[in-house]
Amino acid sequence: MADDDLAVVSRLKAHEEELSRRLREARQVAEARVFDAREAAARLEALEEANRRQEIARLRDERERQLGVALDGVRDDTARQIAFVTERAAANRQRVLLRLLGVVIGSGTP
Repeated sequence: MADDDLAVVSRLKAHEEELSRRLREARQVAEARVFDAREAAARLEALEEANRRQEIARLRDERERQLGVALDGVRDDTARQIAFVTERAAANRQRVLLRLLGVVIGSGTP
């Protein structure tokens, strides 16, 4: 029986060693997967950051374009207002000069 007991103990020890080996391998696989997952998360974070930067740049470009369009509109309106005021001033000068001329001619003054 002692031989049988030794054989059982030997098999149990071998089985325990096999389980320990499998556990070490499983831990190594798990560590590798955690490492891969962390790397993937870091790449994803970098990609998201790059996408955010691109979106911010796109929004800035769009804002600048819209501001340029608005500024062109303001310049056009200002130019039209200046032209209108200039024409009105010229018409007013002409009207005043005609009145003064009428006063001068009407009073008989040379």
